[in-house]
Amino acid sequence: MAQPSVAGHPPDAQADAAAAAILSGFEQYRARFREVTRRAQGRFEARDWRGALGDATARLDLYAAVVQRVERAVRSLLGLRVRDASVWARTKAGYSALIAGREDWEIAETFLNSVTRRIFATAGVEPDIEFIDSEFDPPLPEPIASLCRQYRGSDLGSLLASILDDGWFTSPWEDLARDVRLATESLRSQLAAVGAGEEALQGAEIMAAPFFRRKGAYLVGRLTAEAGYRPLVLAVLHTEHGVVVDAVLTDVDHVSVLFSFTRSHFHVDLDPPYQVVRYLKRLLPRKPVAELYIALGYHKHGKTELYRDLLRHLRESDSRFEVAPGIPGMVMVVFTMTGYDVVFKLIRDRIPAIKPVTPLSVRNNYQLVFRHDRAGRLVEAQEFEHLKFERSRFADRVIQEFKSDADRTVSVGEDEVVVHHAYVERRVTPLDVYLNEAGAEAARAAVLDFGQAVKDLAANGIFPGELLRRHPARPGRVLRLRLARAAHRLHLPRDAGRHQRRGRPRFGSLVRGRGARCLSGRVPPLHGLTPGAPEDAHRGARRPLRRRLLARDADPDPGGRDHRHLSLPGGDPPARLSGRLDQKRVRKARIPIGTPSTRPTQVRLSKTALM
Repeated sequence: MAQPSVAGHPPDAQADAAAAAILSGFEQYRARFREVTRRAQGRFEARDWRGALGDATARLDLYAAVVQRVERAVRSLLGLRVRDASVWARTKAGYSALIAGREDWEIAETFLNSVTRRIFATAGVEPDIEFIDSEFDPPLPEPIASLCRQYRGSDLGSLLASILDDGWFTSPWEDLARDVRLATESLRSQLAAVGAGEEALQGAEIMAAPFFRRKGAYLVGRLTAEAGYRPLVLAVLHTEHGVVVDAVLTDVDHVSVLFSFTRSHFHVDLDPPYQVVRYLKRLLPRKPVAELYIALGYHKHGKTELYRDLLRHLRESDSRFEVAPGIPGMVMVVFTMTGYDVVFKLIRDRIPAIKPVTPLSVRNNYQLVFRHDRAGRLVEAQEFEHLKFERSRFADRVIQEFKSDADRTVSVGEDEVVVHHAYVERRVTPLDVYLNEAGAEAARAAVLDFGQAVKDLAANGIFPGELLRRHPARPGRVLRLRLARAAHRLHLPRDAGRHQRRGRPRFGSLVRGRGARCLSGRVPPLHGLTPGAPEDAHRGARRPLRRRLLARDADPDPGGRDHRHLSLPGGDPPARLSGRLDQKRVRKARIPIGTPSTRPTQVRLSKTALM
């Protein structure tokens, strides 16, 4: 029987077989992705943190491994016609027909693009053989009931009790009544601070599956009221004594940090991806769609959304690429576009001898950051190849930089510029620029947070190679973007060796403890300190280096509650934590110590730590 034509393309058995092979590979990827994601709940309930870390890495590596297998299969199927554009046009058309009606059609389109770009080193894009914009209209929003569990009532205590006691985890709560009371007090004070009356509350809706990341679990949703809604996130820990609520988030900025581009991806067993992202976008209207897909683990489709957004911006504006502000780096050429919230980074062809790195080692460091826990301090970069732009879009200074320092990475023609390799990241303010423009208090807070950023990275096994220029993202919060010399340090401080001798992994010995430190440190902890137990004051922190550098004394807490505070790396230390620096050990570990000055008790930043 003759094969029917597809979208005007003549029948081609090889192309149809290639389309079927790509779809089969995509279905294998999705099945494996769901399998790894669904393990997160069991890891959390069993407190299997090492297994959770392994799953996170396995899922990151999954996409590339499946695409590589599909590429080999397609090359075998097409043989000598593997680079025939007409065959691929038919393959794309057949594949489009196969994925029509799928709930994850947008992820499927990106999967085809990944395969084609491995075979064709296309400069720019080729609409005949890859999906530039989606070929399908987005579906209508699904009913809230299909994505969320809904709760009715205006009494905060009863509402939170209903939410928490709804069978989210098989593990028992340590003290559910206590956590309901503390969470109610926290939520009531947050609503009062913004003038939201409890009497106007109508209920809440929580997404139907917890969001898991490292040692934390999050119930994500929103409070509903007559005048609108407000985000609601309940952060949960699983301690050796049971499950506890660690913090309550209702501020959009705090929730946005939770889904930050500086954090590891969530594991959440909830589909379809488009509807999940659409719901999150309503909670976080300023958060780019690309970042939401990336936060859910769909990093390749996040890259697709980022590229589509760039193309839209180029179509709708006449902005030009300019050299990024700040002190130029010796390793990377950095340029940005006026009015657009990303930067483009190219590895220089010739790196000064003073920098002990090579282009290959720079790429390896970016890959390390992608696969490693970024501790809320390292910006996730999207790697692009063969980007093509009109030359008129570039300022003369950028063109000159390309010709002098990146002529092998960038092809500059009379009408076009092709960037053969680049990293694209969210744009933030360079620290030197920020310090020159900020007031005294804001600048001091940024410098203190810079020291905290180094500690956060060290606690996750990453030691920055240079410490002069970092970048504040939100006011006073420092990130590290210069990844060229970030190193996964294998040699720990001498007193950490005993953990290695016990059989723990090297960097794992730096992330011990009951807390995952995933939330904002500026969110009040729900649990206080245990009187007379200074050791416990530090046990929840994923920073044993801090434990060794601080004197272990804590104010008595008349409340008598166990402290297990999940804070966002770079935030404040746990409430009522006090101590003095051991200067000798500071110099030995070379870890700058500093915390924002807004806490009742402070740890002073030493001069040696700032040098």
